[in-house]
Amino acid sequence: MAYLIRRWREGCTDSMRLWRELREQGYTYSARTVSRCMTRLRQAGDAGLAPETPASPSTRPHGPSARAVAFAWVRPAAKRAQDAQLSLDHLTQADPTLAQAYTLSQAFLALVRERRGEALTAWITEATTSGMAALARFAEGLQEDLAAITAGLTLPWSNGPVEGQVNRLKLLKREGYGRASVRLLRQRLMTRR
Repeated sequence: MAYLIRRWREGCTDSMRLWRELREQGYTYSARTVSRCMTRLRQAGDAGLAPETPASPSTRPHGPSARAVAFAWVRPAAKRAQDAQLSLDHLTQADPTLAQAYTLSQAFLALVRERRGEALTAWITEATTSGMAALARFAEGLQEDLAAITAGLTLPWSNGPVEGQVNRLKLLKREGYGRASVRLLRQRLMTRR
């Protein structure tokens, strides 16, 4: 980006030419990416702003994308970038409903990460009464299968080994590509360990 800004200030605005120059320097991304950057530089110039090197998606003039916000939203606070945290802080301060949704989602993520299934019922009650339709629907969906979800968040057992065997069986079946009989599939399953 710094190279593009420097060349922009030198008067070169042809994105294909700049892409070829960058490619000679080892740039591996597409010409479309360079074109998007040049479009942003043009827009900044039209608005009378000096082109700056953006630090991250969270500090762009029009704000972070929905994907960047969603990623920062579910990422643990200790691993979150400072600019993403600032962006989340601005969003939660701007809208109390978002702040409440953030608090509830962080509480749910803590339940899952810390495997505290016993606190799930209290979270479901809080989410259902929060007044947010999407969270209430999610909580009601959890309520329908509460015993299994609580067991998954509390018990140390996992169905991972079973899923691994099913995956292996499906792989062997796909390798046969419709040509193998059940007898051959059984033989291949028993010999491949």
